[in-house]
Amino acid sequence: MSTGTRRPRLFTYENGLCAILAVTFGIVFMDRLAVNYLATFIVRDLNLSATAVGLTSSALAITWSLTNIGAGRLSDLMGRRKPLLIVAVVVFSCCSFVSGLATSFAMLIGARLFMGLAEGPVPPMVLTLMADASSRHRIGLNTGLIINGGISLFSAVLGPVLMIALAQAFNWRAAFWIAAAPGLV
Repeated sequence: MSTGTRRPRLFTYENGLCAILAVTFGIVFMDRLAVNYLATFIVRDLNLSATAVGLTSSALAITWSLTNIGAGRLSDLMGRRKPLLIVAVVVFSCCSFVSGLATSFAMLIGARLFMGLAEGPVPPMVLTLMADASSRHRIGLNTGLIINGGISLFSAVLGPVLMIALAQAFNWRAAFWIAAAPGLV
């Protein structure tokens, strides 16, 4: 009865890992951009200038890019990516929570600097874990699902809607606290 063709299986380790990593990367990137989404609320509460908001976003980007390279190399040397990824996501989530506690520009930019340090390791580890677990003919597809599916869906589509809705329903601080929860889960 077999015609020699195999039906693709949906519930595989590869597909499950791809989904988990896409969501992880998407949530991390959504939180990376959260200050941009919540700027109106933060500016009003902390009396910040547009320059201060820009510096806050830039501070995270700088530390993110530096640890992105260093952590990628470290994970190559150690050969253990999952534990490093878990630690990075937990620390970044804690920094998101601290961002919601900020009562001054200095505290907010400090939290975001540390968040960048913790978040930077996520991209190289996520993509390397996916490449290691991918079948040869699906590396490109899986990478695209993680980058465009996870990042685009969470940071560009759901992020602004969810973060602003949370800030309107509660306040900008609660939006950061709630955004930290998935990373801890």
